Amino acid sequence: MPTADELLGPDVLARLIGVLEGVLPGHPFAALRASAEKLPPLALRQRSELLKDALLSDLPGSAAELAATVRVAMTDARFTGWLIWPVTEAVSARALEPPVRPDDFDDALALLAELTPRLTAEFAIRGLLQADLARALPTILSWVQSPDPHVRRLASEGTRAFLPWAKRVAALLENPESTLPIINALYRDESDYVRRSVANHLNDLSRQSPDLAASVAAEWMLAPDANTAHVVRHGLRSLVKKGHGATMALFGFSPNHGVAVTGPVLRATEPPDPVVLDPAHLDSALLGRALLGRGLLDSVPLNPVPLDPVPLNPLPLVEVTIGDELAFSVSLTNPTAQPATLVVDYVVHHRKANGTQTTKVFKLTTTTLGPGQSVTYERRHSFKRITTRTYHPGEHAIEVQVNGVASGRTAFLLRADQLPGP
Repeated sequence: MPTADELLGPDVLARLIGVLEGVLPGHPFAALRASAEKLPPLALRQRSELLKDALLSDLPGSAAELAATVRVAMTDARFTGWLIWPVTEAVSARALEPPVRPDDFDDALALLAELTPRLTAEFAIRGLLQADLARALPTILSWVQSPDPHVRRLASEGTRAFLPWAKRVAALLENPESTLPIINALYRDESDYVRRSVANHLNDLSRQSPDLAASVAAEWMLAPDANTAHVVRHGLRSLVKKGHGATMALFGFSPNHGVAVTGPVLRATEPPDPVVLDPAHLDSALLGRALLGRGLLDSVPLNPVPLDPVPLNPLPLVEVTIGDELAFSVSLTNPTAQPATLVVDYVVHHRKANGTQTTKVFKLTTTTLGPGQSVTYERRHSFKRITTRTYHPGEHAIEVQVNGVASGRTAFLLRADQLPGP
């Protein structure tokens, strides 16, 4: 992945200054030049903010004057790529400087649409949406008719409720229906680039209003093209993981699937300690379930013989160390006379710092089991340290989820790893 220096580093800054000098010969661009030495410690977004502020300082005046300078710069072939990001941010910011003039607001939207084929303006548009969503949306809706897929994508991507890296727009969060005309017009777009944005937009909508998102997708499936099913599957992926009723029905995943689920059966990353049992004091059902959970027994007796209730120390939990993997298997059997369409996930219950647990759903498979068919899936779940999750040692759990219905929750112990010393 390119570094921040490669995307918005001194060389890119020098190119931006060179282009602007061609538009305004003799202009000092002192703030932009001074920015060069401030770039190294900054992350990418911080660099964009720094250069945006420098642009606004070096090019004082009205929004119309800045827009005119930018449009002349667009005649230079070098005016493209990541240097466009701070330019779009400057265009948006200048248009919103008080007193805001409607003409400046509208022209800023138009200029962002002109710039977005060079680098997406999806972040810069957020300020305009926050300032006046009602004024912005009609213009943005008109972009769905643009011959340029970058502009059509901007209409969808720029108005997403939870656009990554972007500031939240309160009006979009409060009015999830406001962007439906945009995605309704684009879900059958000829460009995969645009359709992916529509699917992600629908996924954002599903976080705000699950029932609304499922309803929109159902409408699309009444008038589909060859790509609609894929757009809908991707757009409702979060609702499938949550087992949302209307979504599961849309895909034909019945919670009353009739399939027998065995597992998850956990496998220790290292051989388990020998299990020493007193055969004179065993509850066969309890023992069977314990051994099954550890992967030491293939099945539980259907008709266990009850013995005298004698306290039995529970078997130790399967253990996995942070940095290693937890191996497990899941078996499905369809005893019915009808095929069963299934979406199979697994749920990890992660221990939090305060001792409670939080869940995360992971995709296992989507399949159809014929009458009498059985299948076993084996997976390894990694507990390698990642930047987006902190693992806390202690009891965790894993369970299987078939068509949104969870079963077989099994606990395991996550142990602390031995971090290398200084």
